[in-house]
Amino acid sequence: MILLKLIYSVIYIPWKLEKHFRKQGIKGPGYRLIYENSKQIKRYISEAESKSVLFNHNVLHRIAPAYYNWSDIYGKTYLYWFGSKPRLTISDPDMIKGLFMNKVVDKIEHDPHAKQLYGQGLIDLRENEEKEEFELDVFKELNDLSPEVISRIVFGSSFEEGKRIFVLQEQRASLVLQAIRSIYVPGLRYLPTKNNMMMRRLEKETRESVRTLIERSSKGRENSKNLLSLLISASEKEREFGVEEIINECKTFYFAGNEANTALLTWTLLLLKLEKKFFEFVRVSMILNETLRLYPPVAALTRETSEDIKLGYLEIPANTQFYVSVAAVHHDTEIWWKDARDSTL
Repeated sequence: MILLKLIYSVIYIPWKLEKHFRKQGIKGPGYRLIYENSKQIKRYISEAESKSVLFNHNVLHRIAPAYYNWSDIYGKTYLYWFGSKPRLTISDPDMIKGLFMNKVVDKIEHDPHAKQLYGQGLIDLRENEEKEEFELDVFKELNDLSPEVISRIVFGSSFEEGKRIFVLQEQRASLVLQAIRSIYVPGLRYLPTKNNMMMRRLEKETRESVRTLIERSSKGRENSKNLLSLLISASEKEREFGVEEIINECKTFYFAGNEANTALLTWTLLLLKLEKKFFEFVRVSMILNETLRLYPPVAALTRETSEDIKLGYLEIPANTQFYVSVAAVHHDTEIWWKDARDSTL
């Protein structure tokens, strides 16, 4: 009986869903029983990272290599597989709008490792590039500046006080990225592998460090109006919002906030370096908006529908996942203009 259920869920259902989408003209790399499409994605990432390229704003092949390759083969709307789950990739603005406005479509729960790293935060991608002799050496400085600002404004502490937390989160991020890019094996994260044991240790140390910061803040927050003090006050009024929830929020701000801000500032300075002739003619807001278009902090968004829905001309069955490549939309010459991959400053 167990074997029949397994065959039904990992062989028959994927075959049926793939056939359903193929009838509607949607193709893709095809379902793989054990490796799904992770092996191909990992290969595309490795190939992209191994190539040295001259710097330009056309970075889609670097930050979304799987989309870059598959969309060229199967079109901008295609189907790939995450385990036995179908994941439909879309980049049409009307379809994306319909997706996010649909009430039965919700966020996909993060990978367990990533969820521990970010709390309820966003997964951030960052790419560093070089142009011949041009080097941008400010990333490290900005990576220290951003935590300092976050620490003082949000938590009322200095970077040195929270430095250990940032270091632990960065170490954990490297291990999480390895896990996400690896072939998914159910239950593997529970085994006492070297990486799993390291992640558990880092998670424990991070939570203890944040807990210490919370306890220290609780003692001297009479006139404090930083976010941490507000969270502590909220936890005293709401029983469901306790110390563990505060720790999760702190982890989100410490890591996701730091990475996103650092990436934005770094890419902005790089854009100004390349487009310095326009310094006197544009507003700061225009520069920031153009930076966010060319180098979005979140390169992709994922969603899942709990019911059958109709999206554009497509009939989408329940439990289908969606992949929206933000970077691809921002660089699409059919949506913007023929030079959309170049700066408009």
